[in-house]
Amino acid sequence: MIPKKCGFYPYLSVKGYSVRALGEPISLEKVTFSPGNHDIAIFSIANAPDGEVIKLSNSKIGPGDLLTMGRSRTNSNSNSILVVEEEMPILTNGISFRIEGVRRTTTIGKGTTCRGDSEGPLLDQNNQIVAIHSAGTQADCQSNDFGLAAYHSQISEVRMWIDAQI
Repeated sequence: MIPKKCGFYPYLSVKGYSVRALGEPISLEKVTFSPGNHDIAIFSIANAPDGEVIKLSNSKIGPGDLLTMGRSRTNSNSNSILVVEEEMPILTNGISFRIEGVRRTTTIGKGTTCRGDSEGPLLDQNNQIVAIHSAGTQADCQSNDFGLAAYHSQISEVRMWIDAQI
């Protein structure tokens, strides 16, 4: 077994791992990965915390759509506004990762996604989750540049799979 300090390996065991919601640790019971390299997983937990439930959207996003990147890890009071630039059937570096069904966005105004924002929600104009953040071009969160790129997995591509799991 790989020691916990080496990383998160849920395909081996989730015993002893937790996620944080509303500042509280929540023990994981099960992790289910989406088929087809969509960079989405479902974490099953024993007890759901009190709090607002954000609905999943059935909408497909496309070029020109505006999205809101929910609360940054480093600044919970700030949201980034992103515009969808293009649909990318596959995002890969050719060596270590391959994600299917990706949407590329750029920021409107200064700022970008940050390290720790991965797997965070992107909301549509109805405040429903339409995508999950996968990767960005800026890891240190300190950029004042305009139009920085980020990449997201679209919920509609795996919505039937998600509904079958819950």
